[in-house]
Amino acid sequence: MYSISLFSLTATFRLIARCSVERGRFGCCCDEGEEDNLANHFTVEKIVARIKRFLCTQIHKQVIQENNQLYTQMMTSISTGSKAIDSLLGGGIRTGMVTDIYGETGSGKSQLCFTLCANCAKDAASTLFIDTAGTFRPERIMEISGSQLALEKITYVRVFTTIDQINATKKILEVRPTLVVVDSLTSLFSTEYSGPERHRALMKYLHELALLAISSGCAIVVTNMVRTAPPITLIDQSGRNIAQAVVPWQQREYLGSSVSIYSHMRMKLEIVDSANSSFQAVLVQPAGKGPVPYAITVLGISDQK
Repeated sequence: MYSISLFSLTATFRLIARCSVERGRFGCCCDEGEEDNLANHFTVEKIVARIKRFLCTQIHKQVIQENNQLYTQMMTSISTGSKAIDSLLGGGIRTGMVTDIYGETGSGKSQLCFTLCANCAKDAASTLFIDTAGTFRPERIMEISGSQLALEKITYVRVFTTIDQINATKKILEVRPTLVVVDSLTSLFSTEYSGPERHRALMKYLHELALLAISSGCAIVVTNMVRTAPPITLIDQSGRNIAQAVVPWQQREYLGSSVSIYSHMRMKLEIVDSANSSFQAVLVQPAGKGPVPYAITVLGISDQK
């Protein structure tokens, strides 16, 4: 396998665009002073060698610079209210992406959404809030933002069926919001569907969300619940336990295998000590960073003191 970075692909496509195909092989652009004849029409290994050489040229370096500038202009972020969580997410909730926030009840999923709405309003940006479970609290958003004007920047849609939920996403193209919140993602799918059909319906919906996030350039945040998975045990052919609790009881995201396919980023919120407002956030996808602490205050999500 040959691995090429996202921006390097642009240069690669430019190179291949200048190639011709003859007798089942690529005839690539020649180096200076090299004749374009059949002897220069080569196989995959030689194409890769040419690509590697091309990636070191000034043309490729210029392409990288241009795309980096475009990427910076296009990708903006929305603060979560916690510098620690913002750092975990690479600067905050990113536009052009679907960010999945999941955790147990009381971990602050909706509070995080309210904080994002308030921070968007402070920057004069609009929000589309799709409420599937009756969790929307306008008074809480006003409390966090400190102004009733924050609500004027929010388009609120209460949905009661998955059809309503799917249709509500079409408003993204009408409203053109900076932020879209779906709170919660799976509650209606869990009641209307069962078995494999539930996964198929959810994946189709998430696929549409992912395309809308990319095409419209908005940040889409979805919340989800967790379930407690039983321990895994090993048994022999006669049904006797060989090893008890190979994998102990643990919390898993509901329909997580389907959600992970179309979510660009996934973050889990965990309760450490609810009495002292002590929580932690874990970046699940992409993985690699350790958990960071946060608190839930009157002003929404914030850093733990």
